[in-house]
Amino acid sequence: MRRFHLQRGQLLVAGIVLIVVIALMIAALGYLYVSGESGGALHGQSERAYFAARSGIEYSSGQYFNGSACSSLNNANVPVGGAGVTFTLTPTPTLYAPLTLTGTTAALTAASASIPVTSTAGYAPYGRLLIDSELINYTSTTATNFNGLTRGVGGTTAAAHAAGVTVSQNLCVVSSKGTAGNANRIVEGALGAGTTASPGALGTMGADAMVVYAKGTALTGGGSNTNVYYRLWDSSVNDWGPEQTAQPVSATPVFIVVRFARTRNEAIMGVLDGNNQLFIQVWNGRTWTIPAGGGPLDTASTNAARTFQIAYEYTSDIARIVYQNNTRDPQYATWNGTTLTANGMILPPGGTYPTQNAATRHLWFRLAPRNVAGSNDILLMSFDSREDVYGLRWTGAAWSNMGTAARWDTTTSDATNREAIDVGWQSDGNVAVFVYGDASNQGIRYRTWDATTSTLGALSAVTTLATPGGYTPAPFEWVRLYPGPGNSIVLMLQTAIAGTNPSLQSTTWASGTSSFNTASPPVTGHDNGNAAATGVENAASRGFDFVWEQQPKSSGNGWLLWGSLTATAGIHARYFTSPATWGAATSVRDRTLLVQAGALSPSGRFVAGAYQATASANDDTESLTTSGGGTAWPNAATTLWPGATTVQQGERVYVVTREGNRINTGASGTGVVSILETHEVVP
Repeated sequence: MRRFHLQRGQLLVAGIVLIVVIALMIAALGYLYVSGESGGALHGQSERAYFAARSGIEYSSGQYFNGSACSSLNNANVPVGGAGVTFTLTPTPTLYAPLTLTGTTAALTAASASIPVTSTAGYAPYGRLLIDSELINYTSTTATNFNGLTRGVGGTTAAAHAAGVTVSQNLCVVSSKGTAGNANRIVEGALGAGTTASPGALGTMGADAMVVYAKGTALTGGGSNTNVYYRLWDSSVNDWGPEQTAQPVSATPVFIVVRFARTRNEAIMGVLDGNNQLFIQVWNGRTWTIPAGGGPLDTASTNAARTFQIAYEYTSDIARIVYQNNTRDPQYATWNGTTLTANGMILPPGGTYPTQNAATRHLWFRLAPRNVAGSNDILLMSFDSREDVYGLRWTGAAWSNMGTAARWDTTTSDATNREAIDVGWQSDGNVAVFVYGDASNQGIRYRTWDATTSTLGALSAVTTLATPGGYTPAPFEWVRLYPGPGNSIVLMLQTAIAGTNPSLQSTTWASGTSSFNTASPPVTGHDNGNAAATGVENAASRGFDFVWEQQPKSSGNGWLLWGSLTATAGIHARYFTSPATWGAATSVRDRTLLVQAGALSPSGRFVAGAYQATASANDDTESLTTSGGGTAWPNAATTLWPGATTVQQGERVYVVTREGNRINTGASGTGVVSILETHEVVP
């Protein structure tokens, strides 16, 4: 009996232990289940946070493309998808666009895995570089090296590079924190502008714009200044950087033309000076040099007209310079990125250039490259001292008269030898328009070139534009085409003295009918010179410029700027909205002889250089700027040179920008902002 009680007690203890063990097992399984559920939820939150952070990078690229400054990309707690899922851009994005560019300290092969440079200061810790025409991604830096290379990205090819070449960059680095519940993930990305064919290409070129200008109060002798001055655009402060000096010429610069290369950080400049000498200079992203020993390319017959013009072929990025050398036959030269070659006379298949006699000299040239992938075509239009006009086509290998060997016209509007000619392409790159002022009042003539069929259209009869109400009819002495998106073209026309002073008018191109609109509107009067204190500042100078918006949200719109003599004399500005609507004119600054304007891509910011008239209060050279989207121009400016601007001829200030439409026309693809590199930041 006693043994039975003992066994029963042992069984009771064992049962209690078993119950406790089972209870512990159940508790453990419950804990594991809850932990698994919690871990799964946290894992899901972490994934959602990561994709929210990625969304922040993509969202910021869209804002950057639409004109927001890099430092303005500061969105906070932007919802993405489900409740509680957001991204925040923090810290403030950083623009890496060093004005002082570094250079390689050793030669590179096409397989080099690092890039030794003078210094990496001012460059992004990772991202994309441009060396010559090759785009290179990198993942890290030291004080003097870029490492972790991926060569030949963005549609370019890995290549060898010499020591001492420029390393360029212009990137916006963004950090995006994604949040979902209790999870946070951080992703950084580098943004750069370019095209679908070459993503990030534009975003590696260095400075977005350059202003080049002359000083000197006389063309030669006492008061002359042989230096050429320039400043680079500093996007971090939305203003020009410090003044720098290019190579000097032989006398005070009179006409200046600057062009940026498309695929490399290079610019080419032509300067016609007070001694009629034409100098060609090349900028490698850091310094200007004069090729071929530092002397002039040639000597022209005059400096009263711009006797040269420059354009880059689209595909090859080779620059062609057309110029006059005090002979009857125009000349041309080639800059291929390393060597400047004088090629001699422009000789179309029909023989020598068609001019009236040996005394004829060509005064004005206009060039229009066909900005379509695969094309190296450039169209040329010329105006000479006998008031003749003619056009040619450069095929990339030779000059062609397009089937017409004779001069196009011998009775143009320009007895005063002003630039009454122009040529430009529709944005599709298929049709180009040649236009010039006719001798008759309000008259223009034009013809087209169809690149798809290689057909030169017939020269139009005299097309008489409607005279705006209250205006005095007069011939057009300054003519300029401004091709824009959607095959839009604005034609600006400055008349001869119409009553008392020149008037300023405009019309538009009707691409559907391949003709200019002649009725009012679209023919629009901007400044009426039929009375005292009215009209454009000076008949002897092109007092206007027009520039299209670069912000995609404002595509098809643009600004007209001109120097006016009206009661509110100064720079007048008027906003254009496609297809043919003009806003009210506003006035800023002081009386101005010459305006040169451009727009930055992708920010859309406008910049303009103004060379003031001697009748102005300060008679200096200055620059104005405003943001895109139709924002009014402020009555403030950066002084480039305090003057005095006693030399009242030529084009002594020039603004050049890396415009989106320079690289986005036709089959080459539309503009994009590319996310060049992303990586996750692990705390």
